[in-house]
Amino acid sequence: MSESEKGLRPILLIVDDDKEIAGCKRKFDATGVLNPVVSITSAGEAFEFLTRRGRHAGATHRNPGVILMSLSLPDAHGSEFLEFLKEKHMKIPVVVLTDSESTQSPAMLRSIGADGIMEKPISVDGFLRAVNPLEPDWLEMRRLGRAPSGIDVDDC
Repeated sequence: MSESEKGLRPILLIVDDDKEIAGCKRKFDATGVLNPVVSITSAGEAFEFLTRRGRHAGATHRNPGVILMSLSLPDAHGSEFLEFLKEKHMKIPVVVLTDSESTQSPAMLRSIGADGIMEKPISVDGFLRAVNPLEPDWLEMRRLGRAPSGIDVDDC
């Protein structure tokens, strides 16, 4: 698929400073997700990406179809990011990434604007289950009989 064709599809934006999560881009690509995957490691850069400022000034990318976001970012708490989306009237579904030690309940996360919740580590199948109820038409996948050799698609 050409980059121009991929550029017409809604973006999956991953906002997490965990290098393992950032590496999920390769796994999503390898498992047949046709949407472009953008991985960002801070809330500040995510703000710039969405508002097309700073290092993303003048960018012509589309807004994400879904944002996968950690609450624990190096420069802001995820709740601030959710508040920013609300203030800017950006109706982008956000799936919050938590870990098994999280003290925040799903009800609390939904009350601050999370549309879905996923526990780390991320599995591609778990991701698909989390986002399909939110925006069933945004994700485009090519059907693969199996994952390409050498790619473990269970967790990232």
